[in-house]
Amino acid sequence: MLRRKLFRNLFGKTLRQKRYEGSKKKLTLSEFVSKTDLDDSYIGKIERGEKLL
Repeated sequence: MLRRKLFRNLFGKTLRQKRYEGSKKKLTLSEFVSKTDLDDSYIGKIERGEKLL
């Protein structure tokens, strides 16, 4: 259970970092969502380590 939570947190932090580094300008959550066709609240939960794909 602890390993799963650590993985979710690491994955979420990495996703957020890539969202900021992925383009010349920082992508807002709304811009990122429009490119992925995922719900903004779901992406937010992933970035906070609450959910995993």
